[in-house]
Amino acid sequence: MDVELELFRAACTVAQANLESYRESTAPSQNREWELEMEVEVARREFWSWQHSGPMLWEYRRITGFRETNPNAVAHHVVSMYGPPCKACGKPLRTPRAKFCAACPD
Repeated sequence: MDVELELFRAACTVAQANLESYRESTAPSQNREWELEMEVEVARREFWSWQHSGPMLWEYRRITGFRETNPNAVAHHVVSMYGPPCKACGKPLRTPRAKFCAACPD
């Protein structure tokens, strides 16, 4: 996990250096400067996101084998939003208030 944190930190540093070097060039373009500013902002947001949700994403990858990068994709799967298991098939009911199983034919 520390390796990925260092990679995000390095990406922020590189993006910031690219922007500063471009600003020092002789004929800067508004569009290119904006693109570089966006690269810096994206790198900073990814770094912040990784600091705050990196352990959760790391554990999700360890459990599932899938490398998810969006913490919201993991966080919205909350067990409490589903109902109890169906007595016939064992699948969870769609909501805690559900009266029948959508997966069963009965």
